[in-house]
Amino acid sequence: MSLLDLQKFIPRKAVKVSYVDNDGTLVKDATQDQALAIEKLRPGTKFFYTNSNGSVSELNINQVVALQPKDLLPQGPPCPTAPQTCGPPKVKIFGGNGIGAVANAIISPNSNSIIGFDIKDPGRNFFSAPYVELVDECGNGKGASARAVLGPTGRTNPVTGRPEVGVVRIVVDSPGDGYIARPDGSLGGNERVWAEPSEGYVIDTDGNYVVVPEGVAPPENTAVYFPPRVPVEADDAYQVILEIDDVIVKDPGFGYQPDDTIKITPDNGAILEPVIEGDKVVGVKVILPGMGFSDFPVIEVVSDTGYNAEFTPVFKIVDPETIEQIPETATVIQVIDCVGKV
Repeated sequence: MSLLDLQKFIPRKAVKVSYVDNDGTLVKDATQDQALAIEKLRPGTKFFYTNSNGSVSELNINQVVALQPKDLLPQGPPCPTAPQTCGPPKVKIFGGNGIGAVANAIISPNSNSIIGFDIKDPGRNFFSAPYVELVDECGNGKGASARAVLGPTGRTNPVTGRPEVGVVRIVVDSPGDGYIARPDGSLGGNERVWAEPSEGYVIDTDGNYVVVPEGVAPPENTAVYFPPRVPVEADDAYQVILEIDDVIVKDPGFGYQPDDTIKITPDNGAILEPVIEGDKVVGVKVILPGMGFSDFPVIEVVSDTGYNAEFTPVFKIVDPETIEQIPETATVIQVIDCVGKV
């Protein structure tokens, strides 16, 4: 059945948009008729539409009315049956009554762990912190977890005139391991690798997908043969430099003294200073952010009496082109743009 056939079974009332009401609350799932009623009460209202791929668009009332049921249909197969290209995990941000937040994961070239996030759009109208989920379609990486932090986005709510609240930071609680930074030629899906880069595959005359190991001839009932794949440079990649923007105290420890200091390994030029209250480390001041980190550095308090303080750095994303001179020891990290630059 074609998309044109499918749209016959989707009623127009299934097309839904969101808008901001008079008290600044994001109202979701308004029909086109409801949007028309709102427009009569508040001419010039901006509406937000989330398409089948999860992208959010800002629309005026004419664009809302022009939406068709076919726009609800997925732009690709809802359940892919063909093997998918394995690559970095996608970042899914949901909940908190807001919309539109998207980010790319930053993967360490050393440990293959998640060390940060480049927020491409902070979203809008969040009332509580949304959930952050890392989706690795081929199951290469495991164990990473992160949480979103809300704050002013610099944009103004079109109704209330107040600053909009969005996702301004994503903190890595657990970096995990095994993630790949870019497509490596392997294929998979359903959280497993189906074919390695050196393996080809065929579609046989019965429509089945069959892996063909390196050096093995395709079976006789082959209808289509796909040879092994050579990884190529991704055309949707960009480069970033990481600096320490903040340090989260995971455990304040005990027994520390006011003159204790912090050691960073490797420091990449960073200087940190502990904030000690009583005998606990309650915060960390970033005196110098350093430059060019490729993994989480080891941050420890140098103390003769203190124990057990633990820290998690939060990196700032810097465009290498804005830096006049990059130190030779700095690492420039390549990031795959899974959501598109905003």
